[in-house]
Amino acid sequence: MKIIVGIDFGKYIGVSKTDTELKIPMVYGVFLFKTLVEELNKIKPDIIVAGLPLSLNGKEGEQCIKVRSQCETLLKQINCKPEVYFQDERFSSKFTKNHAESASWILETFFKKNII
Repeated sequence: MKIIVGIDFGKYIGVSKTDTELKIPMVYGVFLFKTLVEELNKIKPDIIVAGLPLSLNGKEGEQCIKVRSQCETLLKQINCKPEVYFQDERFSSKFTKNHAESASWILETFFKKNII
């Protein structure tokens, strides 16, 4: 069984968590970056799925560059080496109320399109 974490990067970072058996994302919390590092060091995820804020035409813009950079920085600071996937998060704010729910939505849409 592998631990999977969904992340919605922003000023506040939403996190959801599940595993490869359950595959039902559960809200884990909302963190600042430093606290996120501490939390990930506790749970040691095997897989991270980060939301990627593509533009409406599906292209990567400035926000995507920021997310990829934040994810790269995060990976350098945690004491595990998870696989990392990026999931299109367009429209997540239409279906969710906050960053933690967005992180769950990111994982749900990831599972619909990927076999893990």
